[in-house]
Amino acid sequence: MILMKLNTIVFLFLISTVKLIAQTTYHPPLLIPLTLAANFGELRPNHFHMGVDFKTNGKEGLPLYAIEDGYVARVKISPNGYGKVIYVNHPNNITSVYAHCSRFLGKLDSIILQKQKESKNFEVEFYLNATELLLQKGEHFAYSGNSGSSTSPHLHFELRNTITEAALNPLKFGFDIKDTKPPQITSLKVVALTKKGYQIPNKSLLFPVKKNSKGFSISNNTLEIPANFCSIDGGQALSFEVNDFIDGSTHTCGIYESHLSSLGDTLFQQRMDSIYFDHSRFVNSHKDYDEYLKTKRKFNKAYKVAHNPLTIYPINQIGILTLQPGDSIQLNYTANDVKNNATSINFTLKANKGERNNLAAYYAPSTHFIPDSSYFFQGDNYSIFIPVFTFYEPVKKYVVTTYPNLILGNQKDPIQLPISLKLKSLLINVPATKQFIKVNNSYTKTSVDSKNWLEAETKTLGKINIGIDTIPPVIKPLNFNLTDTILTKRTLTWKITEGQTELIDYDLLIDSMWYVLEYEKKGSYLIATLPMLSNEPHTLEVVAVDACQNKTSWTWKGWLTKPPIKEESPTKID
Repeated sequence: MILMKLNTIVFLFLISTVKLIAQTTYHPPLLIPLTLAANFGELRPNHFHMGVDFKTNGKEGLPLYAIEDGYVARVKISPNGYGKVIYVNHPNNITSVYAHCSRFLGKLDSIILQKQKESKNFEVEFYLNATELLLQKGEHFAYSGNSGSSTSPHLHFELRNTITEAALNPLKFGFDIKDTKPPQITSLKVVALTKKGYQIPNKSLLFPVKKNSKGFSISNNTLEIPANFCSIDGGQALSFEVNDFIDGSTHTCGIYESHLSSLGDTLFQQRMDSIYFDHSRFVNSHKDYDEYLKTKRKFNKAYKVAHNPLTIYPINQIGILTLQPGDSIQLNYTANDVKNNATSINFTLKANKGERNNLAAYYAPSTHFIPDSSYFFQGDNYSIFIPVFTFYEPVKKYVVTTYPNLILGNQKDPIQLPISLKLKSLLINVPATKQFIKVNNSYTKTSVDSKNWLEAETKTLGKINIGIDTIPPVIKPLNFNLTDTILTKRTLTWKITEGQTELIDYDLLIDSMWYVLEYEKKGSYLIATLPMLSNEPHTLEVVAVDACQNKTSWTWKGWLTKPPIKEESPTKID
């Protein structure tokens, strides 16, 4: 009860913040018609989409503009995740986030370069105070791109509460986006539940939804479920396959709001106004993960499972029905987008007469991992610790402890919290520093303690064993030849190949002086933009080190020539 009240208070605080800030008229982050490739709160693998994706006409290099007066508060440059990302703090405790950028202008670019030189690392993250780098509303300060884990050029744009760092729905803040299309319902699913809202295996039915001139409907407007979907202390619930569409885009988007009601009484509600980042992985609790696992289709649950802390539910009703054999209930499900384009379906859910289900047969602690329990497995050469609330719902307990080939659960079952792994190195002829923990045959970031125990954390179940990496990375020039004695290109590119683990360090040395070397992880490229150098022989050296400390040094000697480059300066757009 206390948790419910706290979530309600947090939700009301976030809503009031959205209403206050939404009164401000913001400058658009791009000066092209704003078209969405993805919206806020979309259901993604292991996370919600925490912002919106603006299309950039399929190309990089579009100017980005400050939405309001403010200052650059945080910068992060990485080959992963958001890539090159800028955080700008504004009045009213709002922060705008520009991710996957390609490059920056003026003082901002100079500060980033200085931080990279100080740390001798392309990857940097730093914070600035409120007076170091001011931006005016409409000021051009960066360019759109495709950096980090982006799969195509676009601007990933976020708004956050500066104090709580909760992500806010940008579409609630007045940006001019045309949307006249209502959500579309394609299927619904009825599931049998335990008292805590856990799905009972093999107790679900899928029903197609049809669209006609009058809207959406199901056959005969009645859903019949077997009597064994009923129990003394369990219940039933529904989930819906429903997607939204936006003018000018072929992309499928997530819904903003949904209601499940009966004869005017609201049984469940979701609203995508705000999501805390440390709650994002609870998307695996909100969506019907069982259906996603089977078919890759995304169903929004119209009910709330125990231990789900998401603040996207503005009311306390959790949507769990308690039909008994012979009972029926009239239901309405409505989904709408931010522009209040709405879609609804009316139907009757009926439980047939017969024998109820006996819940005692499900989810015994001896056969299943239970969410509100922790687990510890230990042998002479390994230890595994699973913290409480690692699991969203009970999953089958499948453990094999034959060292070094361990198995922990089913790879397909999602988990919320990291599981701690420790394996002892027994490979005498291979140094422990050349070994790492593999989970499902993939590298997992590994450390080695003083007693040669390998330590790692994983958010994936499945096969666990030890891998070996003694092979250094391979570096190959792409846009020039090693035999060239004169280089006229400003930008040089190398292909980097790393087999077993991952790169942890990469550097460019020119005449033994350090320069920035960019790593584009998607294509495994190293990219260098040459500085102004004298027209004479120079020595270029690229050094790459992987997670197991395997090192490669690539060297070229010759003449460098290039014309001077005129630097751009920031501009303000009124």
